Amino acid sequence: GARGLAHLGFLRACEELGFPIDFIGGTSQGAFMGCLYSQKGHTSNMSKEVDELSNGIGSVLALMRDLTLPILSIFSGKSFSATIKACLGEGDIRDCWINFFCITCCVSSPYTTETIRVHRKGIAHKFIRASMSVVGYLPPVYHEGELLVDGGYVNNLPCDEMQKMGVHTVIGVDVEDKDESMYRDITPLREHVSGWWVLGRRILESIGLGGHFKIPRQSDILSTLCYISHTTQLPYAKGSLDLYLTPPVEGYKLLDYHKKDEIVEAAYNYSMEALRKFMREQDMEGLEMGPQWTRTRSTTMPMLGTDRETHLKWETGRFKPTPDQSACNTPRKYSPTNSRLRSTEDPGSNVFSRTEPVLLREGSATLMIQRTSGDFRRRMKKTFDDSHASLGRSE
Repeated sequence: GARGLAHLGFLRACEELGFPIDFIGGTSQGAFMGCLYSQKGHTSNMSKEVDELSNGIGSVLALMRDLTLPILSIFSGKSFSATIKACLGEGDIRDCWINFFCITCCVSSPYTTETIRVHRKGIAHKFIRASMSVVGYLPPVYHEGELLVDGGYVNNLPCDEMQKMGVHTVIGVDVEDKDESMYRDITPLREHVSGWWVLGRRILESIGLGGHFKIPRQSDILSTLCYISHTTQLPYAKGSLDLYLTPPVEGYKLLDYHKKDEIVEAAYNYSMEALRKFMREQDMEGLEMGPQWTRTRSTTMPMLGTDRETHLKWETGRFKPTPDQSACNTPRKYSPTNSRLRSTEDPGSNVFSRTEPVLLREGSATLMIQRTSGDFRRRMKKTFDDSHASLGRSE
């Protein structure tokens, strides 16, 4: 829910301190924030989408329009899905500039197969929507015969999945609500409770009549169920973490998106202090990752060559540039947080021209290519891998 906006504050703190991010994994709102950051590359490029999400989900009018007969869920999910799609576009998860994955829970086969689903490829907005599908509020997402819901029910802090992918330093940002005050001094209930009676009592209490009345909302109970699952996983998750962060988001409700600025600011201040301490303990120096890096990244850079053989020779150190090509072979800043360095006038754009140069980094290998789409990039990468292997054998 809205507490996931705290991830934006954490990411801003990372940028300000020059703390590099090479891999992002998330669940629920964390999946959305992580995917958006992986697409945009910098928090300064995320403002429009975060505002669009907050206004769309936090709008009472939008929620009212999305109400439906509550057989499968309270809301139809139409406007919510449209908002997620508008923010993330039609891109594939593999097209993100920073490596990314998200977690969902499969509810259609709980007795026959593993319920956790880890998504590293596929349409981004579809799986982010699934990872944010709180049961009872939004309908599940159908994918290849399975029904997918919020991944928080099975793995709310996927640091174990991160380690499986070879990441050495793992930081967990936990935004679960640990506030138990909502369950203190609860008004005694009968075995049958009418929603109209609850509404009437709330109205009377709001005008100073009817005495004390306190009953948790459905959203509070659903959040608590997620937290119960989270607490069983937490001891194991902490063992896989190098740094465990808990931004102060207690008290913020599932749909408190109108309090975005408060949540982000609180998380930013907390993360700045925690990261500074961690960097001192690890004797780490910050890297240049501010807006000036974004401008450097967004400048154009000529190609070293236009054919595969030239690129392979350049990558293996056997390429001798001509005087004209030497001008292209100049040092250029890149961020270790990004395995793919894009050259475009709009770093946040999902549109690429046919002549756009892109620098791909795969381990220690570097290759300049021109791309028109994510599929083209993946085909080129496979061609490069195959050719590089054959080149190594010929030597």
